[in-house]
Amino acid sequence: MKWICFKGKRKSRVSSPTGLREQDLLNALKEAQEELLVAHAKIEEYKWLENALRRRTWELNERDKELRCIYTLSGHLNNPEFNMEQILDSVVKEMPQGWQNPKATCVRLTIEGKEYKSANFRQTELKQTADIFRDGEQIGVLEVYLLPKSMLNCDQPFLNEEQNLLKTITLLISKFVTHRK
Repeated sequence: MKWICFKGKRKSRVSSPTGLREQDLLNALKEAQEELLVAHAKIEEYKWLENALRRRTWELNERDKELRCIYTLSGHLNNPEFNMEQILDSVVKEMPQGWQNPKATCVRLTIEGKEYKSANFRQTELKQTADIFRDGEQIGVLEVYLLPKSMLNCDQPFLNEEQNLLKTITLLISKFVTHRK
């Protein structure tokens, strides 16, 4: 420990084992605290950005599934090698791939008195529907059901984009049926 004089009196000066003054240590601790606060704020910002990126990636993957569904169904609907029943049957089998939970999605198409269903079809309370028209007259309905067990980790059962997808598919079916007739 070093001794210093202040106005003629001897007072002890506190020093650390490394010889730094107490005020130097306090200043260093204050700077370290400020650096930790800045680092914490940056970490929180990175977490927010990471979550935003994950959410956006999920959304883009859903749009990709919807587009793939439209492309696949367009290919089926424009295939002249198959008859109308084969094509409509393939449509209901492929449609669930465009929804956020394909394994828990089932489809039923009723058109001109005929019914087409996906293999796992079951009516539930969770459904979307869209009517099919030809020349202004309703000729059928397309229904998409979500099996209840799939709701365990789901924010919303159906996305708005899935309702738009359903409407687009009904328009494609309507044009297909009109063209085939």
